Amino acid sequence: DNTIAVIVDNRQETMGVFKRLHAFYWNWGGLLQEVSIERHPEVAVLEIRAIGSVEGRLRIWITAVNATQEARMHKGTVEVFDGKGKRSGDARSFTIKIKPGGEVDGPLEMFVPHPDLWSLKSPSLYTIVWTDVSGTIKQRTGFRTVKTGNGDLLINGEVVGDLQGFDRHADY
Repeated sequence: DNTIAVIVDNRQETMGVFKRLHAFYWNWGGLLQEVSIERHPEVAVLEIRAIGSVEGRLRIWITAVNATQEARMHKGTVEVFDGKGKRSGDARSFTIKIKPGGEVDGPLEMFVPHPDLWSLKSPSLYTIVWTDVSGTIKQRTGFRTVKTGNGDLLINGEVVGDLQGFDRHADY
């Protein structure tokens, strides 16, 4: 049997750094966002984050767990699928070292030839699939380059016009 205990505390003196910024934050009590509990093997890949560039360079960051006291080697395969579900290039095998605590050196890198670029007019997304002994993890990403210059935001070298500000605060 397991016991899970949750304590919520909205006293201002427990706010840490946010105590100084109290004018900007309302210290709501309770759980404000989704909470989940997951059970994993003691060494596992939990999630991936992928970013593609205009040139087709795909970088993949791994979030992992390693509850042992020594680094473990972990094998996985990455496949890339375009928006129509067609595989882009060959599947690629990787062996990563997951250090105690879960740190993984990275990112992993691979190349996708001639990707359909993500833009505001054509938001082409690819699905990146990591497969290992524990199962499959999927992440969607676009191939694009985002930069700023002369006060403008540029996506793939094109100025994004009429950009307006936005805010998605946790209690919105």
